[in-house]
Parts: sequence; structure tokens; C-alpha cells
Amino acid sequence: MTRIQAVSFDFADTLATPRRSMEEILREALSAAGLTVDRPLRPPAWAVRRSAFDAAVSGAEGWREQFTQLWRDQLGLAPSERLRDAVSSAIQSFQDPRNWQMREGALSLLRSVSEIGVPAVILSNWGGSLTPVLQALGCSQLVVGGLTSSEIGAAKPQRRAFYAACELAGVSPGGTLHVGDDPVSDVRGARRAGLLALLVSTSAPLPLKLPR
Repeated sequence: MTRIQAVSFDFADTLATPRRSMEEILREALSAAGLTVDRPLRPPAWAVRRSAFDAAVSGAEGWREQFTQLWRDQLGLAPSERLRDAVSSAIQSFQDPRNWQMREGALSLLRSVSEIGVPAVILSNWGGSLTPVLQALGCSQLVVGGLTSSEIGAAKPQRRAFYAACELAGVSPGGTLHVGDDPVSDVRGARRAGLLALLVSTSAPLPLKLPR
């Protein structure tokens, strides 16, 4: 059995959850901009992944542009500065450290990994840096670092995203366990990159310890 030498964790919905959803924040921003919305604000999962791929290659600004296009297509709205500004404002509010809270048991899980001397990395499809959020949540000292798709230039489930996490941890893919809540982006992507993978549920408690 392969010994786990490093662990990478997904961030959103695996270790932490938003106090307000992107959909809720975006609806409020669109209303404030005078944009009427009569459709659901949640795009299909495949469309979100596609936008994450496209956004990853062009940094935080590209992230905003791609997701502006995603929601514009979803809502059937014409391109406009009002729409772009509303989406940009919503993303900023969604990613604000004050909008995030650690899941119950998440800090304990990170501590258990740290205490046995196994390096941990946080790997997220996210625009910009996760550092302010990790610092605010008190987990930055428990991980080697946090990597985002816009920093790497690749998004999960692309192999390059997982390879970047392994490189930061200083461990080969075969000795790394990736933990996440998405069967495609996290589990299938990690396994295709040669990592071990553990799927966690958003509706069940996190494990107290990880397999060794």
C-alpha cells in the first residue's frame, strides 16, 4: 500500500463554506445595477468547469472576464459595463475573507496532518490569491501554501494543477493524496494525474484523520 507523503486539499465546500452564496451575492449586485433577472443564477457544473479552464490561463482579470461571460450567457443578458461591474463586484464580495467560514472539523483535520509531519497544500479553482482568506481563517500556518488556478495557469481537473500542488509539497504524485468534494474536478482529475484521491461529502462530517 502506498504511504501518503503529502496531502492536497480543495478549498471551497471541502475545507470552508461561504456565508453567502455567489448566486445570492450576484442577484443582489445585478439588482443594484438595475439589471432584471428572471432565470436561475446557477449555471450547469460543466459550464463552470469550462469557464475555470479558460479563466486559468489569464490570471485574476481573466477569471472575472470568463465568469462575466458565463453568467451573461446563463441569464441571456446583453454585454454591458453594468453587467461587467456587477459580476466583478459580486466576485470580490464572494471572495472576501469575511464571507468564508471553516467547516466543522476542518482545522482539526489540518492539524492532524501537520502533527504527523505530512505537508499539506490547498489547491483551488479560484481567481487571484487565497492567502488573505487562509490567513483570516487561521489555517495558513497549517499548510505549506495555497495555490489557485489563476496563479498556476491551469484548473482542476487538469493534470498541471495537481502537479503544481505536488511540486509545492515536494512529493511525487504517487505519494500525494488529494481531498475534495467534486467527483470530476477533484477525484477523477487527481487520479488521472497519478495522485490518490478521497471524496468528501458536503453534507457529512469531515473525517477526523486521513488514511496513512
